[in-house]
Amino acid sequence: QSSTALKVAGRHADVFELAPGPIDEVRQLMQRVRGAAAEHGRASKLRFALPVRIHRGVSTTGHKAVDVSGPPAQVALSLLAYAGLGIDEFMIVGVDTPREIATVGRETIALLRNSLARRETDEFQPGAFASRTRPETRAAG
Repeated sequence: QSSTALKVAGRHADVFELAPGPIDEVRQLMQRVRGAAAEHGRASKLRFALPVRIHRGVSTTGHKAVDVSGPPAQVALSLLAYAGLGIDEFMIVGVDTPREIATVGRETIALLRNSLARRETDEFQPGAFASRTRPETRAAG
C-alpha cells in the first residue's frame, strides 16, 4: 500500500489484490490504485480482487481476509456491498472440503450472482420512467 507499490501497480497490474479491511478502507485503497493507474491511462483496465473468509459459525480473526459469516443470504449481502465498489474477484479462503465448496457455490455465490444480475437490469434505462398518459374516457350519452 506504499506509494511506490501503488505506482508500480498502476503502471503494470491487471489485477490488484486488495488488503482486507472495512468497506470504507477498501474503497479508499481502490481510489488510490485507480488514481495511480489513471496516470498511465490504465484506470479502466485494472481489476480488483479481495480475499474473503466465509464460515457458518462465529467469526474468527487472524486471517488475512475479510471475514464474513452467517447464512448464505447474509454472506451474499456482505459480498454484494464489496462488489458494488467494483471488486471483480473474491478469493475465498476457509472453504476447504468438496462439500463446503459445493455448498458455497450453490448457495452463497448463486445468490450473489443473481443479485448482481438483478442490479444490472434494474439500473436506469432511458425512457423507462417516462410519464404515462391516461387513456381517454368518454362519457356515454
